[in-house]
Amino acid sequence: MVKRGKGKFFFSPPVELVLANMSTVRQVQKVCYEGALETDIKHFIREFGKTVAEVLPKVAAWQVEPYADSIYWYPNRRWRVVKEDHIAFEVSFESLISPENYDDRDDPWVGLYVPENWKHIKAFNNQCFALTPKGFTHIHKSKSGTPEDFDPSYPIGTCVSLKKCAKGPAFDANRLQTELLVLLRMLMAKDALIESLIAELNSPKR
Repeated sequence: MVKRGKGKFFFSPPVELVLANMSTVRQVQKVCYEGALETDIKHFIREFGKTVAEVLPKVAAWQVEPYADSIYWYPNRRWRVVKEDHIAFEVSFESLISPENYDDRDDPWVGLYVPENWKHIKAFNNQCFALTPKGFTHIHKSKSGTPEDFDPSYPIGTCVSLKKCAKGPAFDANRLQTELLVLLRMLMAKDALIESLIAELNSPKR
């Protein structure tokens, strides 16, 4: 909003900041709107998938599904809880490419994905609270928002701070990869417990 004060016009602080740095803003717009960011993220995801298989040997035998803005891993068919969909470990850059909050919550995300149409999703999410690794947040314990704000398909997760990977005007992609690996390793360490929970919920005796 433009404000008038004693014969002078003033832009609101956010707009003033943008206008004062328009050269940088235009470069940001170009990278985001012309696809360079999405292209580089896609390449990063592909290489990150290879790194995970090298660093975490057991994951090399898992199923992996890379997409343009995210990548999923699951150990075996027992994680398939609905037709053509699985519970899986996920690393996502979706909100970085298409922001939802315009703050740190749009940073790369590491967490657990659960198909929304699985009949046991509510029970699974309640019980997997006990499996939440340190540094991760369960949707029932998040300090931001209200329960109805959260997608039950993502019961456990956390973001990697891009600020930690910034070095002045430069960005440390290797630091980002390391941060993602640390979190992914912690979450994937729960695979046996998650698989047991899936089997228990899918048991015909229930």
